Amino acid sequence: MRILGFILILLVGLTVLAQTPDYFSDNPKWHCSIYDSDQWSSPPNPSTQYFVYYINGDTLAGGNSYQRIFKRGYVDYDLVPGSEDESIDEPTQIYVRQEGRAIYYFDMTDEVDSLLVNYDLEVGDEIGTVSECWMMTDTIQKVDSILVGGEYHRTLYLDSLNGPIIFEGIGHLSEPGFSAGHMFLNYCQGIGFSYHLLCYGKGTTSTWDYEYLSGGCALNLGFEKKSEFDFTAYVDQHNQQLIVSLPTESLDLRLISVDGEVLNFWPNVNGIIEIDVSHFSSGIYCLNVSSGSDSQSLKVFIR
Repeated sequence: MRILGFILILLVGLTVLAQTPDYFSDNPKWHCSIYDSDQWSSPPNPSTQYFVYYINGDTLAGGNSYQRIFKRGYVDYDLVPGSEDESIDEPTQIYVRQEGRAIYYFDMTDEVDSLLVNYDLEVGDEIGTVSECWMMTDTIQKVDSILVGGEYHRTLYLDSLNGPIIFEGIGHLSEPGFSAGHMFLNYCQGIGFSYHLLCYGKGTTSTWDYEYLSGGCALNLGFEKKSEFDFTAYVDQHNQQLIVSLPTESLDLRLISVDGEVLNFWPNVNGIIEIDVSHFSSGIYCLNVSSGSDSQSLKVFIR
């Protein structure tokens, strides 16, 4: 009887370990930072972005449904006395989806579905497109798992003792206990002095941080520092539309070129505004909303 009970416990444990976490369910968030200081051409006022990646809806592209990644937080300027921090609350150009134990993203340059990272690897397998770094091996040396928020996440080591380490659905670190890393940038871009992954969790509860603790850093970073009009925008590449989400109050909306020319003007609008951009040249444009003397702007990339 004891043997049977032990076997049942073992089977339950193996079942839990075999389950694949849903990377994008239950409002996941990744607290990251980017230090903006070019070591070859240093900016006059270096700054650090502290922000949380979060999911805000989905979109169809190339026949697949992708999660839309936004980021919210603030920019901290380092050197100039009296420099005011700037809030961040904007969509990114990151569109991701899960398939099994892999994450794919919509490559806007080539408009194709591309592999970001595959976690379903074993010792001796090559990590593939998530790495491509000439300065380090791309062969898995060790596979383990870590319990995060009641779910087991695989951990892939490119060095059997130290880093780099890839955490399933969470991100990658350059070495244990050091925050250098990222989640949505590919492996070679994400590891470096500029990019940091501080913690991960769901909702407002941090369940993992770079020191392998249960967390403790904030996941509601900047939620009280929203833009004055709290508006967002993203480009639906599949339908060639710029989708602008405005609050319920009536505002004036302008689409402005990088040269400052007002290309379109919509007075007294609110809610969801869909703009056909199929005839626009590729480049960065500015969306401006205003009411009286108050205004707020947001940059978007149209391809």
